[in-house]
Amino acid sequence: MGAVTVLEWDALFPDRRDYATLMVLPIHSRTIFLAKVGALALFLLAFTASVNLVSVVTFPAVSYRGPVQGLLGAIAAHGISILASSAFAFLFLVALEGVLLNVLSVRWFRKMSAYVQGAMVFVLLWLFCVLPHIAATVAELKERNSWVLYAFPPRWFLGLNEATIGTRDAVLLALAHRAEMALGLVAMVAGLSYTIAYRRHVRRTLE
Repeated sequence: MGAVTVLEWDALFPDRRDYATLMVLPIHSRTIFLAKVGALALFLLAFTASVNLVSVVTFPAVSYRGPVQGLLGAIAAHGISILASSAFAFLFLVALEGVLLNVLSVRWFRKMSAYVQGAMVFVLLWLFCVLPHIAATVAELKERNSWVLYAFPPRWFLGLNEATIGTRDAVLLALAHRAEMALGLVAMVAGLSYTIAYRRHVRRTLE
C-alpha cells in the first residue's frame, strides 16, 4: 500500500490542470471535492482487497488453533488489521503531502516532491529487507517489553489483530491501542491538510 501510494503521489491531490478543467464546468466545487475523496477511498479499498483477499482467508485458516466456530472471527480480525494497516500507510502519505502543500509554495513543493518520493521508496525498501528479522524478534522483544516493539508500526497492527481476536496480553493490547491512536491521528491530519490544500488551490486557480 505504501509503495503504490508513493507511485501515485502526484494523483493524490488535484493539480492545476484538474482545477482549470473542472472548475469551469457547472459542477459545485464541493461535489468535485467529495468525488476526489471518494476516489481515494475506493482506491484504498480496491487495492487492499485485491492484494490481501486470499491471505485474509488462508492465513487464519492455517494459523488459527482455536475452536472451529472461532475461525470466522479470526478471519474478520485479520481483515480488519490488514485494512487498518493499509489505511495507516495510505493516510500517512496523504497527510505528508498535504502538510507539504500547505507549508511550501507550489514551486518549492514541486522541487521537494521528487526528494520526498525518493526517501519514501528508500524507507519502504529498507523495511522490506528487514522484515524477516523483525518477524523473528517479535516474541523476544515482547518478553522484555522493549521500546523497539513500540517504535515499528507493523507491530502495532499485529497487536491490533491479536486484540481483535480477544487476547488479554498486556503488551499486545498496548500495541493495539497505539495502532488505534496512530490511525486516528493520521486520518485527522490527512483530512485537515487535504481540505485546506484543496481550498487554497481552488482559490489560486480561480485567481
